[in-house]
Amino acid sequence: MDEKKNVMQENQLQSVVETDEKVGPICSIVIPAHNEEQVIARCLRSLLDGCGKDEIDVIVVANNCDDKTVEIASSFGAPVRVIETPIGNKAHAMDLGDEAAMTFPRIYLDADIVIPIDSVRKVAKVLSERKALCASPRMRLNLDGRSWGVKAYYDIWSRLPYAKQQMIGSGVYALSEEGRSRFGKFPNLLAEDEFIRLTFSEDERQVINDCWFQVDVPKTLRDLTRLRMRWDRGVAQFSEKYPDLKKREKRNYRGALARLAGNPVRWPALATYVSTWMVTKVGGRLQRRFKKNEFEWTRDQSARMMVKPEEQSASAPGS
Repeated sequence: MDEKKNVMQENQLQSVVETDEKVGPICSIVIPAHNEEQVIARCLRSLLDGCGKDEIDVIVVANNCDDKTVEIASSFGAPVRVIETPIGNKAHAMDLGDEAAMTFPRIYLDADIVIPIDSVRKVAKVLSERKALCASPRMRLNLDGRSWGVKAYYDIWSRLPYAKQQMIGSGVYALSEEGRSRFGKFPNLLAEDEFIRLTFSEDERQVINDCWFQVDVPKTLRDLTRLRMRWDRGVAQFSEKYPDLKKREKRNYRGALARLAGNPVRWPALATYVSTWMVTKVGGRLQRRFKKNEFEWTRDQSARMMVKPEEQSASAPGS
């Protein structure tokens, strides 16, 4: 009789433990936002569409905003929380978001990214099951309305090893609690996602193929070149500050480009990619030499200008 009673008590205790494990959000999502009134509503709606009550914990950190970012983000209500800081610095904003976050895994998301709740669930599941320390969905490029040159550039870029393999970053990445303990505060870098990616070995990070997030690419080659010069400047800054991490980088662009060159159909796109890359390198070096503020983050405004007006408010259809 006593043995039967003990078994019942153990079963009841196990039931309580399993119930407790399911209580609360499956992850926290930190969104640093500096003057993102054009895109923040679209970003939040993509997260909340189909989301269960209290399923996720979302923190928008509005840093040095003088537009309607705070007003728009606040209008969503729970589970979105908004933190304001007068300091316009992405790393500082992410640290503040970390302090306020309720749980792990933790997703760090740029405000111009679109990611559905199903992708969030799959990323959180992979990290919760300890299959990786750092993870990201597969990236989709929004090429609608872009120039031929931009489409040609990304046709080649998307076929390179960096884009096809374990690419983490480009607007969203997620960390398990163990992964987040790998470093302290976020580094004050233009390319902090390079730091994140190379902090983890290839077998510690995972791109999850059956889910996605969307990136809006620049509208014209001129806009793209400006974006890539900024990126080149960020990578150079990262390499100078963290040379040991940079040594972990494994890229074979020459081999990949040589293979692509074997297909004459891709020669026009390949010429566009190579010429853009060369201009980017020269422009990046000039920027590094004459730029007074190494942390100035000049973003691409052309993609934001293409966001539809009805997507810029929380009261838009589908919200």
